[in-house]
Amino acid sequence: MLTIEDWYFACETYDNLAIKMGQRAFLRSNLSSHHFTKCTQSQAQSFGRMLKKYRSGELQPLKVKRERSRKYIELEDRLVQYLKVRAESYKRDKYGISWAILQEKLLSWAEKMGIEGFKASSGWINSTLKRHSIVNINLHGEAMDLTEEERIQLMAPWKRELEDLIDEKNISPGCIYNADQSGFFYQKLPNSLYVTKSSKKDYAGVKQMKDKTRIAIMVCTAADGTRQPIAIIGKPKKPRCFELVPPPLPYKDQTNAWFDKEVTKWWVSSVFWPAHLQRHGNVNCILILDNCSAHNIDYSTFPDRLTVKFLPPNVTSMHQPADMGMIGALKVGYKSNYLKQLLNIFDTPGGYKRARDLGKRQRNGCRGLQYGNKPHILDAMHILKDIWYVRTSDESIKRCWRKAGILPTLWDTDINNDVGSASLSRSSRTISDEECIELCGLIKSLKVKADETGICTTDKDDLLFQNSIIVEGELNVEEMQDMVRMWVDVEDTQEMIDCVVEDELDAIENVQYIIEEEEDDDKEGDVIMKPACSPPRHSVSYADAMKAMDVLDSYGSTCSSASKISKSISSLRWMLQKDHLARPKCSPTITNFFSVKKL
Repeated sequence: MLTIEDWYFACETYDNLAIKMGQRAFLRSNLSSHHFTKCTQSQAQSFGRMLKKYRSGELQPLKVKRERSRKYIELEDRLVQYLKVRAESYKRDKYGISWAILQEKLLSWAEKMGIEGFKASSGWINSTLKRHSIVNINLHGEAMDLTEEERIQLMAPWKRELEDLIDEKNISPGCIYNADQSGFFYQKLPNSLYVTKSSKKDYAGVKQMKDKTRIAIMVCTAADGTRQPIAIIGKPKKPRCFELVPPPLPYKDQTNAWFDKEVTKWWVSSVFWPAHLQRHGNVNCILILDNCSAHNIDYSTFPDRLTVKFLPPNVTSMHQPADMGMIGALKVGYKSNYLKQLLNIFDTPGGYKRARDLGKRQRNGCRGLQYGNKPHILDAMHILKDIWYVRTSDESIKRCWRKAGILPTLWDTDINNDVGSASLSRSSRTISDEECIELCGLIKSLKVKADETGICTTDKDDLLFQNSIIVEGELNVEEMQDMVRMWVDVEDTQEMIDCVVEDELDAIENVQYIIEEEEDDDKEGDVIMKPACSPPRHSVSYADAMKAMDVLDSYGSTCSSASKISKSISSLRWMLQKDHLARPKCSPTITNFFSVKKL
């Protein structure tokens, strides 16, 4: 049965023919749809009527009508771009987005664009997603997506396989490793916007959270409590601060300061395996990783004595040793040390001002904490190295492995004999009450010193304390503790993750390729290539494709192999018509399109 689209595109092709042809001859030729090749008298008469409607504008295909009725094109483009950026960021932060938050974002964008009457209805969102072939997003969840029985059933065979592998390879506790990466805002000071009363769920407010300069860290430990060097991933290729002294930790640059497959290959070959050889020699070892897509590389190119075993999906928050408090303790220790180093500058009268004056003699990118500026990557490395090797004990690492519940029973018994059976609960593995009180005390002391120095009023160029609690209003004890708890783990909060995505989206939309020298003291002073909007791709319609076929056919008729060329073009034309007619004419409903939970 012929559809409106069949008649419309037959009429359009006939009117656009480079050579004149009778209607009946056209319908029977390969130029028309295969539906007309056996042209009947009825079809020929109907074609004449349809051709008149086409030329008067009365005949329109359903697809054209839908495109003409589209509204809010700017919002649609921003939504599609946002989903692309969000899908990329999911690889590093494992956060989904709920349908309700998506609607809230659309309404916020509409208000900023001055668009009235937009309701962000589910129908409009579904239609937009369908138009751009966004049909589903498959996300892997964490342990909270599983029931206790499901988790046990999933882990039981995995643990048996691990124990068999340990026996087969004759692995000792010092040769079974776990590694995990985490984002790290190493320059950020606490901000009162983190306080609950300041509506931390307000995404617009989170835009004010400055200092989103990020590095990524990879921590790796063994079941006997030993650890490998922390690997640092940053954006600059050659940070200027590295000219002061060689970096104390392995460093690799990456466009987004995150782990991709190339960075994972670098880490395994240049950090992990050399550290294993140095400590144990060329013996068998097992490396346990999560299911991050960046870890999905070809491990056959690495030594045969390295065996990589992936944790089952959805269980990393319950069974990955690095998630049992190692990374959280590292962040708490870093921020405590950060505040203490700032306090040291204020110890002597005029110390802060003197440090600032000395810093003005340094090059951009080389002014760090000792000069009263934000820490550069070198500062962050020294602090992290001190915490990792000096202040982190082997016993605490063993407790994390025991808490993960993946080791053989005899190994867990040995750990109990070494460090005791006491352990932190999973709910308190980020920051303890004692650590929270200590950080609050450091912040109060730093605020007093800053007020005495008058830096908030005398030094307008001071970038260190801008938009921080140090120069903001007073908070009570409860508010201060709420702020500290959120500050310690701010990299993993839904609000900050969404804020980073918004910033990346703005950069894609507004920035063109520019090579510029960074001027601010808090930058690394490198030459940076900023991202740019790729030029919009020209959308080719079905009618355009058919016109191109006509041009090819016309040119092919002048060639020596005209018959073969004509036959090939006719076959291609039929395939295009078949694909066009097979496309759905309505948007299916999308169920469970987004994940509401942290993934």
